[in-house]
Amino acid sequence: MKQRRKYAAIGEFVKIVTPKEFVRCGYPLTIKLVMEQQFEEIEKDCARMFAALEHRPVPLETVPPPEDKLNFGFSVLAVKESSNMSATVRGMLCAAIAAYRLEQQNYGGDTRVIVERDGPFEVGQRVLVTGKRCIKTGKRFPSRGYWSSYDGEYDLESGGLDDVQTHCVYSFTFGMCNFKILAAHCELISS
Repeated sequence: MKQRRKYAAIGEFVKIVTPKEFVRCGYPLTIKLVMEQQFEEIEKDCARMFAALEHRPVPLETVPPPEDKLNFGFSVLAVKESSNMSATVRGMLCAAIAAYRLEQQNYGGDTRVIVERDGPFEVGQRVLVTGKRCIKTGKRFPSRGYWSSYDGEYDLESGGLDDVQTHCVYSFTFGMCNFKILAAHCELISS
């Protein structure tokens, strides 16, 4: 009796069951997402930081209290005039502010998750698998080191993921674009 395969091989057709496009696997927040979600606030903080680099910060006593709790301490900087900041400097300062905000939120968490969105394809559509790879999800744990009482040497245990799950991701071409989809959202077409 022939055993049924779990995944399609490259060059085989699969049928889409759930039309969800795979975006990425990782921690929920990224610098890019923080910059997109908080664009206006980051731009204001960038202008304040640049003003602080050109001038001196205003003492805390002369600044009214902030209206919101998400200013991350940058509202105390004075902006007296517009600056001629280059696009490169602006981009680097904005990325640094977004990285700081991300750090304040524990880098988006300790759990690697799959991020998906609605795809342009339909249920029941047949697609040709042009590539595949495996990804892992789970809760991150840090590395740790300790002195071994047995041999007196320093041992280092590398970090990793608890409750690891492995997922297969298929690549395929739809129209003129390349897409990815989880194998769990597809059905293997028997040939």
